[in-house]
Amino acid sequence: MSAYHEVILKPISEIAKYIQNLIPVNIPETYTLKTMFENMANEEDIRKGVVAFRDFICIFCERLISDGLLYAKPPTKPSGMADYPFLNNVTNLLVEIGYHGKLVKNNNSLLITELPLCIAKVEGNGKKKPPKIPVSGQIECFRFLTLCGFILDGIDLDSKKLNISEAQPLEVSYPNNPILLTGLKALSIADIELRKGRRYWNDHNLLRCDYRLLKARRYGHNRSIE
Repeated sequence: MSAYHEVILKPISEIAKYIQNLIPVNIPETYTLKTMFENMANEEDIRKGVVAFRDFICIFCERLISDGLLYAKPPTKPSGMADYPFLNNVTNLLVEIGYHGKLVKNNNSLLITELPLCIAKVEGNGKKKPPKIPVSGQIECFRFLTLCGFILDGIDLDSKKLNISEAQPLEVSYPNNPILLTGLKALSIADIELRKGRRYWNDHNLLRCDYRLLKARRYGHNRSIE
């Protein structure tokens, strides 16, 4: 029987600075996108949206540094030095918003009619499976996103407990730079449909703003070049 070894969590501000170091400083102004994105929006808007989302992640990190203690509550027995469930929940929520949201109003809003990770499911044996993003943490994730500049129409952020199935449809906007929503959608599609392996915040394409997943591959000299 192995004894439990206490894990000392790093401060959330240090984690935010770690994420900042993952953000690409320079993103090319022009690159060819994979054909799967050609019907989502025009290429120039997608590329501009990715840069806008990169800028948002910088704001996200600054908010974690200044206000993270109010949102990123540590677990009772952390499994690692960076084990903040809030970070996993909020990144998964961003992907949900981007992937399931429909661009409306000249691409200035995302209309959302489903957020599967926020809803409990009933399995084939009749057993109820809790939502991937716990109900207890959903409202805090939405509140943090509004702190970072998002506007959420359809959610009462003053409520103590959120029933996301009753709140839908939702309309999400980002008035400071609406083109961000196009970048979020493209990056979320890439994360859901193109990434390999388990999604966790410290290896998350979205937080790293990994635009390379969107790029078409060019072939030459018997090898592929990203």
